[in-house]
Amino acid sequence: MALSVAVERKYLKTLAYTPSPSYSSDETGWTALTQGYASGWQSSTDSFNYKVDVNVSSKTYTLTAKGKAGTRNAGCTLTLDQANNRDIPNGKNNSPCGGMSSW
Repeated sequence: MALSVAVERKYLKTLAYTPSPSYSSDETGWTALTQGYASGWQSSTDSFNYKVDVNVSSKTYTLTAKGKAGTRNAGCTLTLDQANNRDIPNGKNNSPCGGMSSW
């Protein structure tokens, strides 16, 4: 949630979304790139990798939190978009996110 506030604050400064960083498939660098993009934002936990995907032309974004390997959140993926739509794309009732069906 705090990450979405940082992205919206960045939007309000220019009234435009700026392109998100280029993320690799190696998730270990996601959080550092995201912190550079959403200045002032700090992760509240070390058990997820975070990224921001911005579509500048449609003025939309999706935030992704993906559980780090070796943590209790491994395999858990949560998403949030600019319209406050929340999803657990890798499983609902049988989720590796502690059995959550929504968040």
